[in-house]
Amino acid sequence: MRDVVLRVHREHPNLTAKHRYAILTYIPELAEVVGPVPQTLTDIASWDERTRFQDGITRRAAHGIAELLDTYTRLAGPLTLTVDPTDQELRAILHRRARLVTVRIGPPAPPEEPTEEVIRNHISRGAFETAALLAKTANKHRLHAFSVRRTDPELAEEILLELQENHTDPDTLMATNYSLAMLYAAFHEPARRDLQRAKAFAQKAVELADGLGHPFARSFQRNGLALVELRSGNADAALELTTECVRIMETELPDSAREHHAVLHINRARVLQTLGLLEEARQDFDTAIACDPYFPEYHYYRAGCARLRGDDEAAIVGYERAMELSAPWPEPYYSRGDIRAAQGDVQGALEDFGYVLELDPDHLDARVNRAALLAESGAREAAMADIEHGLRLAPGNAHLLCTKGLLEESEAARELFAQALASDPTLTPALVNSAILDYDDGDFAAAIEKLTRALETVPEDPDLWFNRGVALQAAGRHDAAVADYRRALALPGADRTELLGKLAELNAR
Repeated sequence: MRDVVLRVHREHPNLTAKHRYAILTYIPELAEVVGPVPQTLTDIASWDERTRFQDGITRRAAHGIAELLDTYTRLAGPLTLTVDPTDQELRAILHRRARLVTVRIGPPAPPEEPTEEVIRNHISRGAFETAALLAKTANKHRLHAFSVRRTDPELAEEILLELQENHTDPDTLMATNYSLAMLYAAFHEPARRDLQRAKAFAQKAVELADGLGHPFARSFQRNGLALVELRSGNADAALELTTECVRIMETELPDSAREHHAVLHINRARVLQTLGLLEEARQDFDTAIACDPYFPEYHYYRAGCARLRGDDEAAIVGYERAMELSAPWPEPYYSRGDIRAAQGDVQGALEDFGYVLELDPDHLDARVNRAALLAESGAREAAMADIEHGLRLAPGNAHLLCTKGLLEESEAARELFAQALASDPTLTPALVNSAILDYDDGDFAAAIEKLTRALETVPEDPDLWFNRGVALQAAGRHDAAVADYRRALALPGADRTELLGKLAELNAR
C-alpha cells in the first residue's frame, strides 16, 4: 500500500490530500509525504493519561483507502493489492467499493493484537492502563494467534476475575473492577449485560480510588460509574457524578491530563442533553471542543445538541466539521441528510443517504429514509429496492411497510398499512393513509378513529385537524367538523383558504 500511495501522490497529489486521515491511519510515517493531519489530545496523550479511543477507526480508514484507490484506478487503470489475510474488514471494503482493484491474499503479518499470554502477563502487573486497554479493546478483537474458543469479552472476564482472586493490591483491584463494570455495562453481548452487577463493580472501583487518593483515579472511576448510571436510566445520578469528576480535575489537576478534562465535559454534556438541559449541554460541548478542537466526534455530538435546540444551520456546520476531521464514517452524513430532508432538500438528502449506504449497506435508518424520499419522488423501482433490502434486515419495520403501502394498489396497501400499525400503532403516516382508504370506501367512522389516534401523537398538525374535519363532515357531524376546522386555523402552516371555504360551506347549510 505504501508503494501505491506514493505512486498516487506523484501523479495525483489532490487525491492523497483528500484522504490523508485514511492513509496516515495505515501508514503514519507518510505524513512527511502527504502532509500531516491535526492531532487530537488522544493522539498526543501519554498512555497513562489516555481515556478516549475512537471507535471504528480502522473501518473509516479502510473506506478512505477504498475511495482513494477507486478514484485512482478509474484514472490509471486496474491494480492488484496484496492484503494480510487477517485484515478481513479492509478486504471486504476494497472488494465492494474499489472495483478495479484486485485483492490478493498475502502471507500473514506478525500479529499486532495481544495474545492471551501477552494479555495475562501485562494485566498481572496490575497497571491501571493495561486493564483499561483490555476493557477498551475486548469488544473489538478476537485472538487470532491462539485457537481460543472464548470471545471479545469472555476471555477478558475470566482473566479479570482470576486477577481479583490472586491479587490484593488496590491498583489491580481498582482496575479490574472498572474493567468488569465496563464489560457488563457495554462490551458483553446484550444477553450477558448486567447493569446491576456493573454498578456494583463500578462502585467498588470508586471506593478503591478514594482509598488511593489520586485525583485522576478518583475522577476516572466516578466517570465509569456515571456511564453505568446513565445506561441504567439514572441521568440525575450520572449528572451528579460527572459534575464531581469535573470539580476534582479542575481543582486538583487543572493543568494535567487535558484529554480527560475534555472527555469529562463531553460526557457531562451528553448527560445534560439527556435531561433536556440543552443550553448547559452546549456550554460543556463548547468547553470540550475548545480543549480538543480536532476530535471529530465532539463536533458531531455538539451538532446533535444544536439540532435539538432548533438550530439546524449550526448542526450542519458541526456535522460537516466532523466529516472534515476524519476518514469517512456514516453518522454525520446520515444526520445531515436527515436535516436536508426536513428542509425539503430532497436531492441533498438522497445524496447523503446514498453515501451512508455506500459506507454501510445495512444502515437501516438510511434505507428507511431514502425509500420514503424515493417513493415521494415517484422513483418506484428504486424505492421498492430499498424497501425490500430494509425488510430483509428488519421484517416488521413499520416505516418500510407503510412506505411500501404507498406504492401498492388499494387492497395490498390496506394490508401493508395494517401490518405497519400492528408493529407500531402510533405511526402517523400509516394511520393517515389507512384513514384515507377508509374514507374512500365510505367508512367514515373508521377514518375518524384513525385520525383521532394520529392527533394524539401529533396534536399540532393542522392538516390532521383538517382531514378529521372532512371525515366528520362526511359523517354528518357538522358541529364537530367546525370545531376541527377552527382548531386547524389556529395552528401555524394551516391552509386558511381551504379551511375558510369549509367553514363557509357548513355555515351555509
